[in-house]
Amino acid sequence: MNNIYLDNAGTTPMDPAVIETMTEMMHTVFGNASATNSFGRKAHSILEQSRQKIAASINAQDPNEIIFTSGGTESDNTAIIQTALKRKEEGRHLITTMIEHEAVLKPMAYLEENGYEVTYLPVDKNGVISLDDLKQALRPDTILVSIMTGNNEVGSHMPITEIGAIVAKSNAWFHTDAVQAYGILDIDVKRDQIDLMSTSAHKLNGPKQMGFLYEREGLGLAPHLMGGDQEMKRRAGTENI
Repeated sequence: MNNIYLDNAGTTPMDPAVIETMTEMMHTVFGNASATNSFGRKAHSILEQSRQKIAASINAQDPNEIIFTSGGTESDNTAIIQTALKRKEEGRHLITTMIEHEAVLKPMAYLEENGYEVTYLPVDKNGVISLDDLKQALRPDTILVSIMTGNNEVGSHMPITEIGAIVAKSNAWFHTDAVQAYGILDIDVKRDQIDLMSTSAHKLNGPKQMGFLYEREGLGLAPHLMGGDQEMKRRAGTENI
């Protein structure tokens, strides 16, 4: 009996071309991208080429707005917790939805335990929030709105462009968990007025434990992982070429 795999929302099998490229890189580009020797410079060049391609895929203004991470969970945690810490003097209110991934909901719960207030927006029978509910929830002390682009359980798509336009008129920053949507839906960070966006490679035929955080230029979030000066001092750890 042959098994049929039907859980691509959970994870996708790696594309053979990805495996081939990764294998080649492991054999031939083993240098530390932060090193100044020729091996490091070669690795750094490939890293920056990748950053440029990814930035172009979401219409980011600058490739340096892309921060490579270990995936969606780290990207979500960084965006939410570091925004809360950076902007705590401006306000301590955050908005999200009831159907976010736990990588968003658990950081929100952590912040609630530490003096922040979180509003959890409900969704309708189609798994979509009401834009009116969002408008009513926004306050002068709201510092972050975190709403996923596509839901990982029921597949609903949030009206990200409309949400971005609403949040842009407020004091809040807009973060979207696009782990389930990047590479599938059309995402344009300029058009959608997205400040922060999380992704993960294993949802689109790439490897697990790899992804990126888009951080709009000028936000200046502190690194969530501290150590070396990799990723322009925004995410410590030797880069995964």
